[in-house]
Amino acid sequence: MKTILKIAIGLALLISTAGAYASPFSDGTANNTQITEGAITITSSPELQALADMWVAQYNKAYPVGMVSLSANASSAAISLSSDNNTTWTMIVGHNAIIPIVNAKNPLLKQLNGIGVNANTLHALLSATNKPLWSALLNETANANANIYFANTSELKNSVLGYAKVDANSNNWQEVATKDLIAAVKADIYAIGFCRLTDVRDGSTNTIIQGIQILPVDKNGNGNIDAFENIYQDLKAFTRGVWIGKYPSNLSGSVYATAAEMPTDETTLAFLRWVLTEGQYYLNQNGFCELGSRERLAELSSITPQPTELTPMATQTASKRWITFLLTAIAIAAVAGWIVTRSKRSKAFTQKAEPHAARVIDEHVVSAPKGLYFDKTHTWAIMEQDGNVRVGIDDFLQHVTGSLTRVILRENGEEVRRGEKIITLIRNGKQLDIYAPISGTIKAQNPAVLSNSAHINNSPYNRGWVYMIEPKNWLREIQFLFLGDRYKEWIKDEFTRLKDFFASSANTMPNAQVVYQDGGEIIDQVLADLEPRIWEEFQSKFIDPSR
Repeated sequence: MKTILKIAIGLALLISTAGAYASPFSDGTANNTQITEGAITITSSPELQALADMWVAQYNKAYPVGMVSLSANASSAAISLSSDNNTTWTMIVGHNAIIPIVNAKNPLLKQLNGIGVNANTLHALLSATNKPLWSALLNETANANANIYFANTSELKNSVLGYAKVDANSNNWQEVATKDLIAAVKADIYAIGFCRLTDVRDGSTNTIIQGIQILPVDKNGNGNIDAFENIYQDLKAFTRGVWIGKYPSNLSGSVYATAAEMPTDETTLAFLRWVLTEGQYYLNQNGFCELGSRERLAELSSITPQPTELTPMATQTASKRWITFLLTAIAIAAVAGWIVTRSKRSKAFTQKAEPHAARVIDEHVVSAPKGLYFDKTHTWAIMEQDGNVRVGIDDFLQHVTGSLTRVILRENGEEVRRGEKIITLIRNGKQLDIYAPISGTIKAQNPAVLSNSAHINNSPYNRGWVYMIEPKNWLREIQFLFLGDRYKEWIKDEFTRLKDFFASSANTMPNAQVVYQDGGEIIDQVLADLEPRIWEEFQSKFIDPSR
């Protein structure tokens, strides 16, 4: 009977699948990720040159059939990358923060780092009728003159003046070329300048150029740089802080893809879609800031072909197909139901229906194959017959993150030490850094997870392994790892810790209701749709303390 039932269900699925592929209602989503064979040329404004170079190189490496080249002055370029939006068609592909900078030897810097500047104090400084004084920023006696400089870009100046609510006709500043602004601030300990972040980035070290410091901005305007606003430790922390909303949006310039008219050829559109997804990662490396998830979705939808409207004849044909499918499915379901009913009656007992599985996770959901060693940072390790150790991510963590869209791995031949960052898990630009459970030399990456990171979700202990490592201190380091029942007991504590984390973060989460089911159970893929700030807190408060 079971065989007959399987055949009946199989026929239903076959008809359903055939109908789906033949149906004219297909939205063409799968085609949106195809890379059409061809070649395009793009241009770039000077301040975006390094970013453009990296985008072109990485795209061509990933998709060699759709080659992109970069030219300084191509007359037939498909698109241009620019900070200027004065063209017919524009699309935002990133952000470039507008920052106040001061001399690193400014004698008032210690006080300024504690309180920062905000819209009100900048208003007082920029709208002063006489020579502006530093006392406008410090709210105390500081009689030194504040010499103010703006990089001579109208968009930049208007953004700052709009943030501070200052009339553009005021004359308390000088507008100079960017290089002159930086030279002036370096030469004058009491100067303050407004420029783009990339203007003061040292590309060779990815740091702020020597002698210059970013003046902290007090986003909530309470007169202090609170813990959540303190994003000024280094350039990486700052750009990430801007992206996740810890910096005023008014002070964020934009990076545009521009053209005389909207591109229509698939090769150009494929490149733009890559820039809005995988390419976002490279913005941070070049001192720019990624788009928010809503911005990315909005821009992607603007260049994604919409389903073609059906003609009356196509609608009639589709309706007939679906009626045929529906009648066939009903007939098959009736036969299957009769078979099941007859089978049940022939048994001496009645089986209870399986309860509907709620979308919650606990220690019973997490799988943990025997023989694996587990680390507190949610990685696993097992020694193979050749003495190398296979390493991966545990089932608990993939249940928390949801489907991954990308991973970043260390290179073959690199030496890693236990507790060092070994893999970055990415979901739609949001990321977690995960640490090595053992020390050794990376002998091999798993190419399957590089091409399809979903293997980590679907098969974390099989197809989703991450590295093969030649160990250095295996016998010593496995003493710090969990095996068998010890791991199961520890996972119970991890779920308690996970609930505590979300309970402490609930007041700051706009969609906290999606974290718990009735009874306070954690839902599956709990982090998946939460905002980047929560991922950052999960990194610092949940993952990092376990190192």
